[in-house]
Amino acid sequence: MSETKKMVDQNCRSFVESLASKAPVPGGGGAAAMAGALGSALGMMYLNLSVGKQKYQEYEADFQDKLQNLDAIKEQLLACVDEDAEAFYPLAKAYRMPKETESEQAAYQRVLEAALYKACSVPEKIMKLCSEAMDAIEYVADKGSVLAKSDAAAAVIFCMAAMNAAHLNILINTASMKNREEAEKITEEYDHILMLNNIRGSEIADQLTDEIRGNE
Repeated sequence: MSETKKMVDQNCRSFVESLASKAPVPGGGGAAAMAGALGSALGMMYLNLSVGKQKYQEYEADFQDKLQNLDAIKEQLLACVDEDAEAFYPLAKAYRMPKETESEQAAYQRVLEAALYKACSVPEKIMKLCSEAMDAIEYVADKGSVLAKSDAAAAVIFCMAAMNAAHLNILINTASMKNREEAEKITEEYDHILMLNNIRGSEIADQLTDEIRGNE
């Protein structure tokens, strides 16, 4: 993708229009990465509105630490927008391979299987990064600016959405794998990761929402 402008460097409208088109990339994986980056950025906004304030001075070191964590995660998720597209190209190429003879069929299956594993790698990375972002946000969610709690809650919701979208991209690839034992191992691992983070994310978001409503 070096010869063309990276998708992540497009303006917002261009990215969304590309996403809306029939072009194969960006797709669900790129959108998931962008959603995760937005969640991480919102978590940083919450912290940036809290750092340096006398009211929250006792948590300043925590805020600075988590700001660094979220910034690194944000940058990695932004990189995943294009990494996901790069991982798709071998898969698209594999599907176009000839399949007339037995040897062609064997070559096709071999190349396709490798491409499917590669296509899983970026959504797996997205899920892990978003889980790390949620760790950082959860750690400081009740310590920062009261007026920015909606941003902290939205940050968690964006990360959850990104994880759910990335998970679907894993499922669509493992469903086509010939090695069913390995496919099921991958699926079960990320099913479990998703379940735990959906429960955790919902609890964090619900708690913050209750605090915003004044129910706590």
